[in-house]
Amino acid sequence: MPGASSSTISRLRRVHWFVPAAAVVVAMHARFLFMPLTADEGGFMAVARWWRHGGHLYQDVFVDRPQGMILLFRILDTVGLDSVWGIRLLGVVMCLVGTAAGGVITARLVGHEFAWLGALLVGVFSSSPKYQGYASNGELL
Repeated sequence: MPGASSSTISRLRRVHWFVPAAAVVVAMHARFLFMPLTADEGGFMAVARWWRHGGHLYQDVFVDRPQGMILLFRILDTVGLDSVWGIRLLGVVMCLVGTAAGGVITARLVGHEFAWLGALLVGVFSSSPKYQGYASNGELL
């Protein structure tokens, strides 16, 4: 690449393992982007809306999930991504974060040549419909 610094090229070479895993994650999630919400997703969004409109979390409304997870749904509601598509997009993004983390951990434990495998395994298993990996549920988030 003309004009690209050697450190930029070096960084790109180190993270190229992520591209195939990311493509698999997005492909596995694509068919679920517009399916109806699960009870968990709808419930979390209802709690987040209640909280945003003045309700007190864990006093007025109770949910057995940490505030950070409900905060993600509240942010979606605030920015207008409170639709099925927005909630499922949150699941895709969080799955990609987990996939990247799996690749980085694999690279640190057994070497960069296996980072792609770690990322791919985490991506496939965390996206699996059998485990409701398509949903923005508590286990994924």
